[in-house]
Amino acid sequence: MSLLAGLNGALVQIIMGSRVAYGIATKDQAPRWFSSTHPRTQTPVHATIVITALVLLLAIFFPLTTLARVTSGIILVIFAAVNLALWRIKRNNHDRDSKAIRVHDWLPPIGGLSCVFALAFQIWLLMGRVVQ
Repeated sequence: MSLLAGLNGALVQIIMGSRVAYGIATKDQAPRWFSSTHPRTQTPVHATIVITALVLLLAIFFPLTTLARVTSGIILVIFAAVNLALWRIKRNNHDRDSKAIRVHDWLPPIGGLSCVFALAFQIWLLMGRVVQ
């Protein structure tokens, strides 16, 4: 079962990473090559190939526990950034009648801070293991 969980985690990273690379490339903040999509499936093929190769190299050369720590850290950073971006959007759009974002004003900062605290705790635990 743990093998399937590991494979699922790698698949999630590949999909997420390729979509992030695609999104950044469509905003002209990464090589335009990443934004090309397959004509039939409309998936970012080049970005998926590059991210798959990167995940494969990391899986070959690093221990599973290190990859799990790094992956959870990256996800916490992304979640914190999304929550803080939502907080900023809500602060800047109070005048407008926005029906697209319906969440209490206090919720995004709490979510962002909880991610930052979880990441800090993860780093603290890691530092404790390194010192011993």
